[in-house]
Amino acid sequence: MNKKLSWDQLKNIENIYGRYACVRSLLDHIGIMNGELAEAKKTEEKAVGDLGRVGLELAALKRQQPEPVEVPKTVAEAFDRVITTWEKKFSEEKIAGFLLNPDGFITGNEDAKTLRQYASVEPFKYMQAIANGYAVEQTTEDRIEAKLTAALEESGIECPIPVTHFAHQLARAVREVLAEEAN
Repeated sequence: MNKKLSWDQLKNIENIYGRYACVRSLLDHIGIMNGELAEAKKTEEKAVGDLGRVGLELAALKRQQPEPVEVPKTVAEAFDRVITTWEKKFSEEKIAGFLLNPDGFITGNEDAKTLRQYASVEPFKYMQAIANGYAVEQTTEDRIEAKLTAALEESGIECPIPVTHFAHQLARAVREVLAEEAN
């Protein structure tokens, strides 16, 4: 007759039973608690295993989703304008087909020239941008500006102009100095 005892029953166990019955009831109670603990451990192990499997599945999905390719700002803007113009007339597959043949673009269009030139210089990146999407490549000045902004904000420097604007001015000054040194 294994049954779990409540706290009140455990406190009053001496009043209800004789000494032998008290020890027997406590042993039964401990047995039930051990069973519940074993079941909780099994449940925990299963949950940890399930979580591990889900983590592996998420990692596999992340590996399957390619990262956007970084392209120069002029190329990204040309892609944006061409796609925006064409998406009104053509399906996504048709646009991709057109983009895969940059030599077939209208020759007088500046965006077509930009994309055609980029495709001839960086054919693999061009194809990746069509397949995986693209992001604007940060210039050296952009990276300097981002690091300066982060450093200025982290140090808590007070500035009469916005920190991002100040960082932009500093980055421009660094670029000018580097350009002077290159000459």
